Amino acid sequence: MKLVILFLLPFFYLSNSKSYSAIFSFGDSLSDTGNAVLAGLPYGMSFFGRPTGRCSNGRLVIDFIAEAVGLPLLPPCTAKGKSFRRGANFAYIAATALDFGFFYRRGLGGELWVNASLDTQIGWFEKKMPSLCGSTQECKDYFSKSLFVVGEFGGNDYSTPIFAGRSLTQAYALVPKVIRAIRQDDYTNIGCLNKFNNLTSYHNSLLQRKLYGLQRKYSWTRIRYADFFNPTIQFISDPIQYGFSADGALRACCGAGGRGDYNVNLKAKCAEPGSSVCSDPTTYVSWDGIHLTETAYKLIANSWLYGPYAKPPILHQTALRIIKEIFLLTEEGWIPAGSLISPVIARIGTKNAEEDVNVLARGCNLFEGRWVLDEQNSRPLYTEESCPYLTRQVTCLSNGRPDSLYQKWKWKPNSCELPRFNGAKLLEKLRNKRLMFVGDSIQRTQWESMVCLIQSAVPESKKFIHKDPPRKIFVAENYNASIEFYWAPFLVESNADHATKHRVQRRLVKLDSITKHSRQWKQVDILVFDSYVWWMSNPLINATFGSDDTREYDVLAAYRLMLNTWAKWVESAMNPQTKAFFMSLSPMHLWSWEWRDGSRGNCFNESSPIEGAFWGSGSNVRVMRAVEEALREMKVDVTLMNITQLSEFRKDAHASVYTERRGKLMTGEERSKPEMFADCIHWCLPGVPDTWNEILFAYLLSM
Repeated sequence: MKLVILFLLPFFYLSNSKSYSAIFSFGDSLSDTGNAVLAGLPYGMSFFGRPTGRCSNGRLVIDFIAEAVGLPLLPPCTAKGKSFRRGANFAYIAATALDFGFFYRRGLGGELWVNASLDTQIGWFEKKMPSLCGSTQECKDYFSKSLFVVGEFGGNDYSTPIFAGRSLTQAYALVPKVIRAIRQDDYTNIGCLNKFNNLTSYHNSLLQRKLYGLQRKYSWTRIRYADFFNPTIQFISDPIQYGFSADGALRACCGAGGRGDYNVNLKAKCAEPGSSVCSDPTTYVSWDGIHLTETAYKLIANSWLYGPYAKPPILHQTALRIIKEIFLLTEEGWIPAGSLISPVIARIGTKNAEEDVNVLARGCNLFEGRWVLDEQNSRPLYTEESCPYLTRQVTCLSNGRPDSLYQKWKWKPNSCELPRFNGAKLLEKLRNKRLMFVGDSIQRTQWESMVCLIQSAVPESKKFIHKDPPRKIFVAENYNASIEFYWAPFLVESNADHATKHRVQRRLVKLDSITKHSRQWKQVDILVFDSYVWWMSNPLINATFGSDDTREYDVLAAYRLMLNTWAKWVESAMNPQTKAFFMSLSPMHLWSWEWRDGSRGNCFNESSPIEGAFWGSGSNVRVMRAVEEALREMKVDVTLMNITQLSEFRKDAHASVYTERRGKLMTGEERSKPEMFADCIHWCLPGVPDTWNEILFAYLLSM
C-alpha cells in the first residue's frame, strides 16, 4: 500500500447540504477524476467499465460525495465541451502542495513529472470563474452554495525527497512549509513502518491546528477536517469487520508480486505488462499498492458524510438522525457493529430508592428524555448568592450574563420523574463516608455543584472548605462526611497535575503511572471519575508507556492505554466496598451552524436548548466507545453515567464570555470578540451539572 502520508483534507462550505449548487475539488491522485488520464484497463473496470483517469477500479471519495448531495460526478477541469456550473475537479495525479520551483531550488525538480501544485490548481479555478458567474453578487451567492474539497495534499511533497534518497529529517523539515501552503519501534502492530506513519501524524497534527486558526479567522466559512489516515488504518487492522478479506488487508488487488508478497512491483505496476488483477476487488483495501479500491473509498466517503472521520460530518443534519439511531443502541455501516450505549449503562442499582419514586428499580432510564421549562418555579435549586463556594469561572450572572433562562430548564426522563434533590437525605446516605470527584475542570464544576446542592442542609458552624492541593474538601462535620475534588485531568500522572499551575507548554502524560494519584483514592467510599477535555486539544499527545522514552501517540490510542491502567487499578487495588462511577464526556458547542444553518457563531448569545436529535462535533464517538468497552470488560462493576446526550442539547448553558480566562475575568475587549474568546466547554452554575448530580443522587440513594 501507499505510505499513508497525510490522507486528510478540509471542507469549506456555507450552506445546507441539500442546496449545494456545485462542488470544486483540488488534490492529487486520490481525487483526480481524469485530468491526467490513465489509458489502460483494469483501471475503471468495476464501475465505468473503462479507464477514466481515476486511480482505482471505480469511483473515488469525491464521486461518492457528489452522488450523496445530488450532483453529477465532477468532470475534470481539462475536459472539452463540458459545463462546469455544477462543479469541476482540479485535482491532478502527483500534485504537490508546494510549488514546482521549491523542489527545483533543492535539486529535486527531476523527481516531479507534473506542475500541478495547489497554487497552480487555484489558478486553473480562477480562470474558470468568469464562466461560472458574472457580477460580484452573483458570484457571492453562487459560491456560498458550493462545496470546496481541498486535498489530499502532502503525500507527494514528502515522498519526493524520500524516494530521491534524502533523509527522513529533510521530509520532516517540509511539514511546516506544506501546512502553510495549505493554510520506537520500527513497525506498528499491523506491520507498517512507524517512522513514516509518525511523519503522517506530525503533518495531520499541524494541519488541524492550522485549520482551527483559519476557522476562527474566517468565521463566515465552515471548515471541516476530514481524515483518510485513520479509516485506512482501521481497514488494515481489522479487514474482516469492514467486509475485506484477510488477504486483502495489505496485498494489492492489481500488481505483480514483489517484495513482501504485497503484490507490488515497481517494474510491473498495475496495467503494465506482467501485472494481473484479483478476481474480487471488493475484498481488497488497496487497488494498486498506492491507491485504494472503490469499496474502501466508499467506506471513507460515508465516514465523512455521516461521521466519524469528518469533524463535523458533511451531511450534518442527516447525520443527526443517524446518530440518534446509533444512540438508541443500533450502530450500522461505517463504525464496527456494537452499541455506543451498552448494558453497562443500564446496570444500575436495584435497591429501593425509598419514597423518592423507585425509578431505578423500575428500570427507568434517567438519561433518555427532554428538557422542559420549569413551570413551578423550582429552578434553580440554589442561587449564586446562596452558595458561597462557587468560583468566578462558573458564576455567569455575577460576571455579567444578561439572561437567566438557562437556569430554568428541568430534565424530564421519558418514562419517569427524576427524583428531586434532597441534601439532607443524601448527607444521611453519606454519613461517615467520603465522596470524591476525580478529573479535570469539568469535574471540578460538578463538585462545586454538589457542594452547593448539599451545603444548605448543614448548619453554618458545621461546614467548611479545606484545601489540600490537589484536593478540595467540603466537610459536613455533623455527618462526619466529606465531598471532595481531586485534580487529575488525565487520571494517570502527567506534568499538568499541579492543582493551579497546570498550563504547560508541552504536555507529557505517563500512561502507565497512576500510583501518585491512586494512593489518594484508596480510602474513599464513592469515586466519580472523569477525563475527556484535556485529551482533545490535539490529535497527538506526548506520552510515555513501558519506559521513560517519550513519543507521540495518537490520542485515541493513548486514551485507551490510560483506561487500561486505570481499570487495572480499580480491579486490583480499589477497596471492594467502594462504589465507582465514570462520567461520559461533557459536550462542547463550538460551531453554531451545527444546530442552526446559516449562523456563524458558537455558544455565545444562545438562550434555549436545541430541539430534536443532535450530536455535535465536540463529542468524540470513538472516545465514548473506548470508555464503554473498557467498563464492559472490567471485572469490577463501574457505573457509566451517560450525561453526554442530555448535555448535547444545552448549547445555551456554557460560560461563554461570562467567565474567567487564564485566571482573570474576561475584559470588555475579549467579550466583544465571542468568536475568539467564548468558552463553549465549561458550564455556568447553577446549570447543567446540577442535573448530572440529580441523576447521581438517584443512583446513590439506590445503593
